[in-house]
Parts: sequence; C-alpha cells; structure tokens
Amino acid sequence: MKQSVIPAKLRRSAGSAPPLPVEPPAGPDIADPVERFCREAEQAQARVRLRPDPLEALREAAVSAGTDTIYWQDPAAASALGIPLAGGESSAEPSLFYSAVPGAQDSEAPSAPLEVRRRPYDRRMISQVRLSVATARAGIAETGTVLESTLPPGGRLLPILAPHHVVLLPEKEIYPTLGHYLQAWGAESLAPGSNLFMTGPSRTADIEKVLILGVHGPHRLWIFILS
Repeated sequence: MKQSVIPAKLRRSAGSAPPLPVEPPAGPDIADPVERFCREAEQAQARVRLRPDPLEALREAAVSAGTDTIYWQDPAAASALGIPLAGGESSAEPSLFYSAVPGAQDSEAPSAPLEVRRRPYDRRMISQVRLSVATARAGIAETGTVLESTLPPGGRLLPILAPHHVVLLPEKEIYPTLGHYLQAWGAESLAPGSNLFMTGPSRTADIEKVLILGVHGPHRLWIFILS
C-alpha cells in the first residue's frame, strides 16, 4: 500500500466526522467539591492540608523533605502569603527564588520569619533542590487533580524536578469536574504546554508492574487548600 493512501483515508474520514461541541459538558454536580477533592487527592496518595497555617505547613513539609530551603516556582506565591522579597544575588543568568526555613533541621533552633531571596542556578544546584512550592490554577474535585500553569515565570522545572512539591490551592478555585473548570475559564486556558496536571505523586509501573513513586515527577505531593 502506498504511503499516500493512509493520509488520504484519514482526510476523508475527518471530513465526515461530526463537529466537536462548542461548549464542553460540565459533568456531574458534586454537593461538596472541597470534601470530594480532599478525599480523592488523599486516595491518590497526596498529603492534603485543609485551611492550614501556611507558614507552619511549609515548615512541616520542609521537615518531611529533610531540607531547610524552599524553592518558589514564582515569588508571587510567597508574596501572597505575606513573605517579603529580600533581594539576593543579582545576575542576568536564570535565577531561582528560595527561602531558608530556620529550625527545619533542628527542632531546638528558634523559628524566624521567612523571606524570599534569589540566586543564579546551574545543574549542580538544581540537583540539590529538595522542596518546591507553586500556586495551582485550579483543583478538580472529581479526581483530586491540581492544575498548575507552566507559563513564565514559573515554567515546569521545579514542580517536576523536586522530589517534594507543595501546591498552594485557593479553596475558591476547586471545581467539581474538569468540565466545570472549562466552562469557567474556557478551553483556551488549556493551550498545549501551558498546564501541568498532577493527581498525587508521580508514579509508574512500567517495569514488571511494580509501582514506583517519583520517577517522572515529585515523590511526595503536598496540597495546601487556602481560604
């Protein structure tokens, strides 16, 4: 069979296919989206904290990750929590925003206010990142999924590379289903490459059907639902 035959058949069949719906179906209504989201996310092995003290919850995550440094996907996430930007090394090179967490490695050490600093990074430094923090665009209650933007300035580097990842999810941005989210934001909000969908920690069972966490993304996923 000539190679041109298959594309020609595909074009003919595409022309006879019914048009895609203009508006995506919303899906089933969920009486309590927040409760459903928490339940589904925990079943997917995410660690969910509902309306926590954000700074105390970040310290808990840092202790669990065995690190005293938090790396921010976007400093605006820190600013929303009242953590000031204190500056840091200035460089034209790509930079990471980070916060030291006093007392994360020593329970006897006095805690101190967090602040955000910046410094250039290289491969060696990136390999040492243990804990990253990002703000979710939305949460989907039906599956316990969070949507993160991968557009600048954040990108997808830290959410995928760090073995421990914290997602800050505004409670008002939890939708019953993906259809409800699309009705609120429009399909253009899911442009290719602009979002990261995360349902629990990364997992794969490609090799001998043995489930392994943290291969293609974080080994541990924290979700802080903030009011």
